Amino acid sequence: MSTQTSDLKDEEKVQYRLITETELVNPSSLSLSTIQNNAPTIYLNPSSHGWSRRPLGDTRLYSGLFGGLMRNKRWEYYGVMTPTHVIGLTISSLDYAGVNQLFILDRESLNPLLSKEAIAPLARGVNLPDTYGPDNTESSFESNDLSIRIVESRTEEDRVTTITANAQAQGKKVSIALTLSRPLTDDALHVVVPWNSTQFQYTIKEPAIPCFGKVTIDNVVHTISSNPSTSFAVLDHGRGRWPYSMKWNWAAGSGISPTNGGKRIGLQLGGKWTEGTGSTENAIFIDGELIKISEELSWEYDTTNWMKPWRIAGKDLDATFTPFYERVAKTNLVILSGETHQLFGRWEGVFRLGLGGEEGGDVVSLDGLEGWAEEARNSW
Repeated sequence: MSTQTSDLKDEEKVQYRLITETELVNPSSLSLSTIQNNAPTIYLNPSSHGWSRRPLGDTRLYSGLFGGLMRNKRWEYYGVMTPTHVIGLTISSLDYAGVNQLFILDRESLNPLLSKEAIAPLARGVNLPDTYGPDNTESSFESNDLSIRIVESRTEEDRVTTITANAQAQGKKVSIALTLSRPLTDDALHVVVPWNSTQFQYTIKEPAIPCFGKVTIDNVVHTISSNPSTSFAVLDHGRGRWPYSMKWNWAAGSGISPTNGGKRIGLQLGGKWTEGTGSTENAIFIDGELIKISEELSWEYDTTNWMKPWRIAGKDLDATFTPFYERVAKTNLVILSGETHQLFGRWEGVFRLGLGGEEGGDVVSLDGLEGWAEEARNSW
């Protein structure tokens, strides 16, 4: 692993690190069990370190006095961007608490229509499957003023996700019914990130999922049409055991690119939290086909003015993200604290295929993709 430079943008140099990553082609278990000091514990299965296009076989995280008590992190997040709204839904369990959220932004007024967070002690009311799978697995959270249900299933041709949610907050009543559908042949990015043998994360990132349905706000129905496909969802699935304090970057983009022959383009980028692990969560998707970016990319943004354009670049990637809205989320509890700056906006730039970024390779335009970029700091 070595630091190198790229001159994708005129004469400006970009630093990045090339990473050697292993593509996993056979399902395996995320962790293995053993006996240490006369007590059961689990550790990372070394053969699971890598990335894949399909799910791992078993991602159960055992808990107990000697088995990761209160250190397991599990979540399902879907972010959705439509021409009229931005939607974020989270179901999560941190063992000692469940943090569940629904956020809706009106894109015309740039006013948040609803921002509801429900923290459940000991994750009561949270249901999350141990292992991700498209065969009728369900994630759910239920409370008096927030409920979210996510069901993964499949037909003969497609993987289908149905999302329903109901919430009351800020004097508004909201209900959501969404269907996400993509061909069975579509890839997703599955990555195992190890900090050490007992702290590791399995993440699934899948951008550019076509989405349709409806959002009802105080009895006013907003229809999300499936034709033409102008609305897209992004999946963030996580199962792991984290260090107590962590900082990360995440960015995603989705859209239909006219300059790429009308192909569906997805962009998935991450940083900071994977540094030094031998894993990255960087990839581009073209009509559902994953192209892995095995680099620690350069992230440039201004923490004194988050709304300034961000630049993320490497050997073959040069992407600029221009925000139109900043969402700030802060949590400050006894053992749980964090701050996230999530910016929604539009992408422009290029990814070069074929010849390692050299002149003559095919160029994938990122212009017109919509999505987000964020920095998060958590002690959890």
